Amino acid sequence: MDSLKVKTAKNLGIVYGANLITIIFTTIATIILARLLIPEDFGLVALAGIITATIIAFVQDLGFNAALIQRQKDIEEATNIVFYTTIAINLFLFSVIFLIAPFAADFFHEERVTDIIRISAIGLIIGAFSAGHVGLMIKNLEYGKVMKINIIVSAISSLFSVILAFLGFSYWSLVYGSLLVAPSGVILYWYFSSWRPKISYNKKVAREMFGFGGLITFGNLLGFFMKNTDKFFIGKFLNASSLGIYDMGHNWGLIGANQIATVLNNVLFPTFSTIQNEKEKIKDASLKALKYTNLVTIPIAFGTIVIAPELVTFILGEKWIESIPVLQIFAVYGLFWSILAPVWNVFYAMGKAKLVVKIVALWLLSILVTIYIFLLQWNIIGVALSVTLSTIFACVITLISICKILNMKFSVIIETLKSSTIAAIIMFFSVMMTKMLIESSIYTLFIFIFVGIVVYFTALYIIEKDIFVEIREMLHLFFRSGKSI
Repeated sequence: MDSLKVKTAKNLGIVYGANLITIIFTTIATIILARLLIPEDFGLVALAGIITATIIAFVQDLGFNAALIQRQKDIEEATNIVFYTTIAINLFLFSVIFLIAPFAADFFHEERVTDIIRISAIGLIIGAFSAGHVGLMIKNLEYGKVMKINIIVSAISSLFSVILAFLGFSYWSLVYGSLLVAPSGVILYWYFSSWRPKISYNKKVAREMFGFGGLITFGNLLGFFMKNTDKFFIGKFLNASSLGIYDMGHNWGLIGANQIATVLNNVLFPTFSTIQNEKEKIKDASLKALKYTNLVTIPIAFGTIVIAPELVTFILGEKWIESIPVLQIFAVYGLFWSILAPVWNVFYAMGKAKLVVKIVALWLLSILVTIYIFLLQWNIIGVALSVTLSTIFACVITLISICKILNMKFSVIIETLKSSTIAAIIMFFSVMMTKMLIESSIYTLFIFIFVGIVVYFTALYIIEKDIFVEIREMLHLFFRSGKSI
């Protein structure tokens, strides 16, 4: 367990450090692109993303990568299965996407979407050739390599998009920049990984993996609709410009959840899988994951809400002002998603994929019941409210379920999150009072951020000094193992 603890601490350190670098790249690129392009450009790409990007991210391997990570035997055979199955599936998906692209364009009343969808889908075929390498690296907790690749790919993609935007490629700068991710990733994964596919396919192992991966795939399909229903309704009943504004608010509002909680999952799932039969160890590890994830994401969410007007006006530009309330609502969404993320890894690691499917199904149903009514009443703000309220509902169900599985009281989770929540609330009101005293500008925006950081960590230190001792111990474990990275 000590070895696992050291390795997990090292990997968490790598993920947080690499994520910080990635956030810097992507944030700078997004700001530049937001100033060079118009909301409609982002909206067109988001429309195409309903068909392409989400499938690439969630459906392409039918859950076989997750099955590989969770698997304890026949690893070489399983990796081969992931590689060849992903290629076959993605070739099929590309063909389907290519054929349905014109129908999607007709549905959204936007002809330009056809070519965007077809060109974006090429990434499916190219990206498939690194599927086995990705799964095996994550299974072996080789996060030093994975995060190096992510940083390089992010930098290349961001830089390419910005250059094309400067050259006047409008929405194509976003499309080609995203498309470059696939070939860059394949080259780097093959370079950093010693694994090479063999000409073999064990049908018995494949059936076993599909039994686990199939459930995850079904959950991912539900997740696909759950994550894209909002964009679908906006694209259908409003327009590309509204979707662009919504998507910008969505992405900035979720910056803490996406860049910290979601990526952190990639560390925690394989770590939990190694102790899947030891309930007490999983309980302790999951509570620590919940605590340290939200130690960062909770203040980011509260901070995003309070500085959203200045952030949008002075950083993104006045043409994005309509995204302010959407951004603030999604900061709340991110708050609850960062609580959900570590918990779902426990379900997967303990073989409770069916439970995840049920929760996602209820989540999706709650969105479908409210979204159209909210859209008619409040447009994109109503859509954001529908999605966020449904997420809070799913979060409550998830936490109740994990308490039953791990035999713990709900109050334990509240206690785990108490210190960071109280400190973040104090920070929120401190920044609000500072804003009342100082006139808002691009310069005072950084003063607000500085005040928020100082107040949060000061309040946290007063409330629970032991957290800083624990962080110091984790940093010690990380640097102790640093030579082996």
